[in-house]
Amino acid sequence: MSFKNILGRKYLILVIVVIVGVAGVALYFRFSFTPDNTGDHPEFVVNDVVVGVRKAEIGENVPVRVTLSNTGGAGGTHLISLYADNQKEDSERVSLAAGESSEVLLFLSPSEPDNYQVRVSDLELGSVRFYVVEPLEPRDPLTWVNWSLDFLTDSNNENAPVHLHISASASSGIKVELYRIRNGGLNLIKEEWWTETEVSDRELTAVIGRGSPESQTLALIVKGPSGEDLYRGCKEYKEGKAEVKSVSLYRAAEGEEYRYALGKVKGEIQGDLPVFVARVKVSIDGEPVDAGLSKKGYVVRGYFPSVLIYSEVKKGPHQIEVSFFDEKGREVCSFGGTKIFG
Repeated sequence: MSFKNILGRKYLILVIVVIVGVAGVALYFRFSFTPDNTGDHPEFVVNDVVVGVRKAEIGENVPVRVTLSNTGGAGGTHLISLYADNQKEDSERVSLAAGESSEVLLFLSPSEPDNYQVRVSDLELGSVRFYVVEPLEPRDPLTWVNWSLDFLTDSNNENAPVHLHISASASSGIKVELYRIRNGGLNLIKEEWWTETEVSDRELTAVIGRGSPESQTLALIVKGPSGEDLYRGCKEYKEGKAEVKSVSLYRAAEGEEYRYALGKVKGEIQGDLPVFVARVKVSIDGEPVDAGLSKKGYVVRGYFPSVLIYSEVKKGPHQIEVSFFDEKGREVCSFGGTKIFG
């Protein structure tokens, strides 16, 4: 082996030794002298959360108490937030020294009645129910309360009223307050004082709409002689929705002004409030024809007023489309594709 080769190998070994040495020194300092950074910054932890109540009325502030702790090694500031259905309700910025804890008071106060899922930061807290009027079952001296709707089924008056009747039984005088709920608030409709001797014979009656009323929510509060609440309740009366299920076509008898009649118009009413039919539009094969109702009136037990067709219809099969409208001009329902013969 030549001297040159021996010298080359020595240099290679020397380079390897130097590299290994430098790496060893670096590792030594890395593990021996790396500063401890685990405690030089704040760490915030949310715990001991207490929700004041799980049921409340709109307008109340529900307190949520939160204990916030700084478990880190340095002081800092943290923004803690309260959410209802992912909408921020309240927040507070808290400054804590290392190892310090503080109680934070946040408030939940949504503007609409609902069942809200609540959380603080990422900590889920369950639900809180907000009422416009928190329900209260009848209590002594009140025995029971009854709500009932009434409308004139045979009326052809577009402004025929829809009545709500409230009756009760109690062994003392009571005050009855009826409200309409709008935009999360109470609007007084009617209030009456009933003496003990009047309770069994009295009835609070209020008009809650005419013709085809729109959906609405009503609240009833019954108070005792000293003003204490004996009953609180809410009822949602949903707008009536009509749907035609079947219809029969008749040719008019001789001497009648109309040519055809769509009778036995049978359907279904969904919802709590009545549907009043005031107008009708009819088209045959896509063309409007002269038509009207036998009378204006409520859809009672699913039966619509008969539809009278005054236009002459040529012989042969035709497609008919019919739309019913209430007294406000809103379409109540429609049906089509029915085949008729001239």
